Amino acid sequence: MCVLAFPTPKGDSGEDGVLVPESVERDGENRIFRFAAPVTVRSLVLPGIDKWNSSHAYEPPWMRVALDVMTARGWKEVVRTPLPTTNWRDYVETFTLACGEESGYEWRFRFEHDLPIRNYCEPRLSSAPRMTDWEGRSARTLRSLPKNAPPQQGADCFVDPAKIVDLTSRREWTVPAGRWTVVRFGHVNSKRVNAPAPKEATGWECDKLDPAGIEAHFRGFIGRLNEGPLKGRMRAIIVDSWECFCQTWTPKMETYFREANGYGLRRWLPALFGWIVGSPDVTERFLTDWRRTNGNLITRNYYGRMAELAHEAGLEVYYETAFGDIVHGDLMEYWKFADAPMCEFWYPHKDRLAGGCCWYQFKPIRPCASAAHIYGKKRVAAEAFTGSGIHWDERFMLPATRVALKRLSDAGGKVVFGGKDALVRALAAIRKDVATCPVLGDDPSEDFMWIHRKVEGLDRYFVAAGTNGWRGRVTFRAKGEASVLDPVSLERTTWRNGDELEIPPSRSVFVEFGEEGRVSAQPSERRTRTSAPPPTSCKLRGWTLSFPLGWGAPEKVALEKPVSWTDIPGFSQEARAFSGTVAYETVFECSADDSCLELDLGRVESVAKVFVNGRPVRTLWCEPYRCRLDGFVRDGVNHLRIEVTNTWHNRVVYDLGQPEEHRKTWIIYKPRYNPAPTDPFVPSGLLGPVRMVR
Repeated sequence: MCVLAFPTPKGDSGEDGVLVPESVERDGENRIFRFAAPVTVRSLVLPGIDKWNSSHAYEPPWMRVALDVMTARGWKEVVRTPLPTTNWRDYVETFTLACGEESGYEWRFRFEHDLPIRNYCEPRLSSAPRMTDWEGRSARTLRSLPKNAPPQQGADCFVDPAKIVDLTSRREWTVPAGRWTVVRFGHVNSKRVNAPAPKEATGWECDKLDPAGIEAHFRGFIGRLNEGPLKGRMRAIIVDSWECFCQTWTPKMETYFREANGYGLRRWLPALFGWIVGSPDVTERFLTDWRRTNGNLITRNYYGRMAELAHEAGLEVYYETAFGDIVHGDLMEYWKFADAPMCEFWYPHKDRLAGGCCWYQFKPIRPCASAAHIYGKKRVAAEAFTGSGIHWDERFMLPATRVALKRLSDAGGKVVFGGKDALVRALAAIRKDVATCPVLGDDPSEDFMWIHRKVEGLDRYFVAAGTNGWRGRVTFRAKGEASVLDPVSLERTTWRNGDELEIPPSRSVFVEFGEEGRVSAQPSERRTRTSAPPPTSCKLRGWTLSFPLGWGAPEKVALEKPVSWTDIPGFSQEARAFSGTVAYETVFECSADDSCLELDLGRVESVAKVFVNGRPVRTLWCEPYRCRLDGFVRDGVNHLRIEVTNTWHNRVVYDLGQPEEHRKTWIIYKPRYNPAPTDPFVPSGLLGPVRMVR
């Protein structure tokens, strides 16, 4: 804590020099302020940019403001600027714009915007001289910094650093002549808690600027788990994205600042609250040092120290976004301490007008990938498909996802032609990596996505279809023998470049090219049969279901044919809500002539693991739920076991309707964003029909 005094700058007063007009006229989204006597406006104060519309706060400048003063010749523009881009936590700060020293009875505030606004926020006129966007420049929030030249203001509008008096240790002080401002500076707990988390795991955010903060946290939380109930089971820890606003002080800050910059901090503290110390240029240089020091302390003392503690405990660390997301600092340096840099992308994707957390610019994804290249990290992780509404039964692709994949495809090599420069003309001669001609004549980019890699000299394409599937002719920019590998059935077929290719909805295949015989002759993969007799099938009946104990369902259930667990006769409501793994068992007979036998499970909700005679065959997680049984069956009676696992949606719905002391599952619950206790159960288990196809 310290107390500083300095001569009051011109126009400054209590309440930050806010000017109260005699009347305010509304002209659409503009405002005209009229005063009984001429006033001098030195700063314009607006609520935080996020308050206008948080969904668009991440856009390139889409709002512009201007302030005019009425003169004898009409309106004169005093200042005009785009508002900075900001972050999703910038709703507690204001935005201040320096305006010069014009005077007048009548002032006009003009507001323009390219995208819709959620709220109109009233501006305030002030006679107090303040630094433009001192809120962002002092690291209280993360914004793009306006490049406006400082307005013309006299030296008496600024705080003279030579006249600042440190009263911290004084008991008495004789005030010199003139008007003086006395400021008491202190620091308190910001009262920010970690979230989202259950109450048992919630507490104050630790000090991110001093290594003692993360050391205490590690000892009290991760370290205790790693040496206690989770000993030998933990492999890595993840630090979620930064969601706790900005920290700008630590008890050792004055020492840290002097060590980093070679001069003391105390006399410059007024600049952290908007006052201009010395001049705008001098203040800007100090605030630059301040932001850099804050960022470096977080990088070294939080992320760096956490990595040291984790590695000493035998753990890896994964870091999600922080700098460039909510806090000032180097966007990429802190990722050098991570074993795997992390970012995140949200679901479902929203377009530019919707904005918000599902807009692709919401998180700094590109710097994460760049950091991995710079620091030689072997992989990049992602909190993927995070959603703003989760019901625990989502297993599908929205049409909007196709658009996102197209954008990724574009970033991977497609060219947008334009202009007449030599580079564009040279690129125009390059043949497309993939050329498509869909059967139905639809835009091929809507449902056909691909990634091209060269592996051991071979061209390999990962090709995926959207929710509508895709069929048409495809020509790849590759040579050699071609084959198509289905990653679900593991079947490979020969294929000729330029022929028709069909991909089922939401499925993918690998198209591979190479020297003759090098691609197709891989013994671990099965080839499709070129000819086969017409298939025959029989439905399997007579099933025994085994449920784990303790979840309300009986241990054994006999069924003639599979049905959803929610529809089994005689089941209690808790048993109908079962979420987990259930074993289905039956027997079937086959002869030595059944060399080509396929099991078709029909409909499965959601994952099935197949065993024949105690041997694992396949894990089936998407349609079609089929697998070949070649090499697993024997002559005579065979035992079939299918372990089916569903989502936990039904159990969550059931438990939300129970008293807390009777619940067996918990989620971080938010109304409208999670299941409700009145929601219907979704089908679960093996629904069939189950057939054996010969």
